[in-house]
Amino acid sequence: MRADIFSYRYAKEILQHPDHGDAWSEIEGFLAEAPIFIYPNKSKKNPRLDIVQQVMNTYFDRRLGVDLGWDYHPLATRIADSGLTADFRKDFGGLIVQA
Repeated sequence: MRADIFSYRYAKEILQHPDHGDAWSEIEGFLAEAPIFIYPNKSKKNPRLDIVQQVMNTYFDRRLGVDLGWDYHPLATRIADSGLTADFRKDFGGLIVQA
């Protein structure tokens, strides 16, 4: 899969720093290997929508949550009783990456 990378709050620069190369390599690697599930004309309202997001989500769940050992739907904040969750989180030796 070809991915366009947008650096939110300098995340790309932090992940590409030599101290965090393992995190960047893992993220870049699983994205590069991701298949794209296309179903032409899946949306009658918008013909440009042809990627089956549910299947993509299942791929990410499997690769990140099972194969690569990321935490699955962890709490996203330390605010008590917020209930806010992320999709995935992993600690790369002190650098915590959350998606």
